[in-house]
Amino acid sequence: MDKLIPTIVVACMLAWITHIVVCLAQAKIGILIAGALLFPIGIIHGFYCWVSWLF
Repeated sequence: MDKLIPTIVVACMLAWITHIVVCLAQAKIGILIAGALLFPIGIIHGFYCWVSWLF
């Protein structure tokens, strides 16, 4: 259980970075600003990008 929380934190940080990279690459400025101001939006979008790349 001690390693679960840091793993979740790192996964969320990586998802947020994915959100930023994808938005910059696709020139989606609106969602980039939304995800930067409200980080849960960016995290959810980052996880969505990961899942959409799998399928």
